[in-house]
Amino acid sequence: MTRENGEKSSLLVRGAQFACAILLACVAFNLLEYGRLKSLTVAQTMYFRRDIVYAAVYLGTYTVSITAILVALFSRSAIARWASLVVVFVFVAIDVCCRLVTGDNISFTEVQTAMYESSFAGEFLRSYAGSVRTAVLVAGVITGGLWAAVHWSKARFGVAWLGLVPLAGVLIYGILWKTVAANNTYPAPFRVPVLIVYTSL
Repeated sequence: MTRENGEKSSLLVRGAQFACAILLACVAFNLLEYGRLKSLTVAQTMYFRRDIVYAAVYLGTYTVSITAILVALFSRSAIARWASLVVVFVFVAIDVCCRLVTGDNISFTEVQTAMYESSFAGEFLRSYAGSVRTAVLVAGVITGGLWAAVHWSKARFGVAWLGLVPLAGVLIYGILWKTVAANNTYPAPFRVPVLIVYTSL
């Protein structure tokens, strides 16, 4: 009986730690990308418009996306861990670069413009080389910090948990489709690639 209680207690502790990690990651991504808790502001705006269901769906989708990032970063699969670090680095760098150049995070308009004007990519890189270097540096620091956390932490999720990654992508795409890409306040590792797919289609 004592052993069962100990296992339950350990499970509750791990669950509480995971919930805290999700909360901290939500706050970190919001502050990193917007300088404030924008996801809560978006949900609050929906709530005040009496779109309570939409507010709940949005917050649920945002939480799933954050959870999917954590699950991929702390996966038992080394391939998943390294792939997620590369994804975070690339798309955070793109988002930071867009903010440095335009003053705002990347959205449907910027993705659409980039796709239509892809032939000017070389000229863009030359013109905004300083912003690109800064964005790469910022993304590198963030990715390095995540790598250190993953390296030193013993927490690992089974491969089955990786199913949350495509689920989050589909949910975010559904929100973009429903709102005509107006509601795109999601973490860059999901927002940017899903926006690219949405724009392409």
